Amino acid sequence: MTAYLSFREYEGFGFQSMDELDFKQLLPRAVEVLDFVTQHFYQFTPLETDVEFRKRQFKKAVAVQIQYFHELGQVTTAGMNAAPQSVKIGRTQISLDSAFSSVGMNKRHGLVCPDVYVYLQATGLLSRGVGG
Repeated sequence: MTAYLSFREYEGFGFQSMDELDFKQLLPRAVEVLDFVTQHFYQFTPLETDVEFRKRQFKKAVAVQIQYFHELGQVTTAGMNAAPQSVKIGRTQISLDSAFSSVGMNKRHGLVCPDVYVYLQATGLLSRGVGG
């Protein structure tokens, strides 16, 4: 597995602090997600020799994906969306009001952090044609 990002680089981008063990546990799953989003571009092109702008944006995308997994405490779509809509104990009911959409259903979390697309938008990694 290609790591793409070191813990030091992650911290250098200014994302929320986490310990290095958590980072190392989340990194492989974040790499899988970014490989999927970029059609495995860096499996065939060396990251370190790529254009500096694209390399930096890609590393930031990996970092924000790690942060997303860390904040949600999950690394799968099923895990991210497993929270109950409400809990009732006796006459007390607790609802996740802030997570409700206008139709009364919980908003769903996708596997890919939406910010990944912000970092990758101008890199060409999202819409490569034949010949990459």
